[in-house]
Amino acid sequence: MCGGIAGYNTPVPGPRNLMLAIAKRLRLEGFIVTDHAKDLPTFLAEAVPALNSGKLINRETVVEGLEAAPAALLDLLHPGASNIGKMIVKLSD
Repeated sequence: MCGGIAGYNTPVPGPRNLMLAIAKRLRLEGFIVTDHAKDLPTFLAEAVPALNSGKLINRETVVEGLEAAPAALLDLLHPGASNIGKMIVKLSD
């Protein structure tokens, strides 16, 4: 919670009750995928065969053509939209 004092007298962007983390002794920790780059070979050795065998399922929504990109973006921003998983805009074959 370093820097939390900045929000004592002036509202700052973000959750209004974030200072409760101190009283509740919560820990906040970011996750940066590059911190785990050394584990990539192990992950790929397990994930690729699982994906190829169908044990691991990759869910994605594919829309065709650049003209569909704006609507695809809006679908990403609206909960409950028809998209599932990763949104892909396919430009050509």
